Amino acid sequence: MARLGLSYLVIIGSNILGSILLQLSNETTTSNQSQINDMVQNSSLISSFFLLALLAPICEEILCRGIVPKKIFRGKENLGFVVGTIVFALLHQPSNLPSLLIYGGMSTVLSWTAYKTQRLEMSILLHMIVNGVAFCLLALVVILSRTLGLSV
Repeated sequence: MARLGLSYLVIIGSNILGSILLQLSNETTTSNQSQINDMVQNSSLISSFFLLALLAPICEEILCRGIVPKKIFRGKENLGFVVGTIVFALLHQPSNLPSLLIYGGMSTVLSWTAYKTQRLEMSILLHMIVNGVAFCLLALVVILSRTLGLSV
């Protein structure tokens, strides 16, 4: 559990650094996050939570930390984890260096977690925690904006 806590902090750190770099380049968010924001604002919060905090982490981890390193690169799992890390980052459509840092950093930590523990469910759990916390913060903003009649 301590490893998950440390991993979570490293992901938060790479997100903060990426966000600072986004601000310095006069951007407010990544293109992937912008799409997520739109989806959450225009969909039910329950279905958004199911998709973002449960389904996406399971599917992405099975693909990037399971199928790619363990099946496609069987016998060369180290290379497979590197390829899986890149696939994950590219799936999140990085359009600039800050967004690559955000998603590449998260992907590296998730791959490290799966590799070090040899348990895919640990990277799934970590991914669910990261997405779940982010979703809760975004949902709070959406609920407040709907309640107060503000546009976000």
